[in-house]
Amino acid sequence: MPDSVQAVLAILIVIAFYALTRMAVAWRYRHTAVKVVNDLKRQGATDEKQAVALPYGKQEWYQFGLRNYRGKTLEGLLSHGVIGITGDGRYYLRQGADSGFSTST
Repeated sequence: MPDSVQAVLAILIVIAFYALTRMAVAWRYRHTAVKVVNDLKRQGATDEKQAVALPYGKQEWYQFGLRNYRGKTLEGLLSHGVIGITGDGRYYLRQGADSGFSTST
């Protein structure tokens, strides 16, 4: 096989690998977002008065083990208005904001 074909093939493999890993991370964030929304529903945190403290809502400076997506997912859900946070750091589900999330995980 000519060198130019090998180079193009190698570049295509790297691009495909990069795209697949990005899709896997995006799927993981989506899956975690559904879990967070379901967790808030299960605890009945549907408005500011019923807000709950989430153990994964606190920033951890050092963590052993696998990557934890919940902290970044909370930031994303907050920025998109799906969940809200009270002044004392408790979380609640905003009304109608969870319509895009299925309840199955």
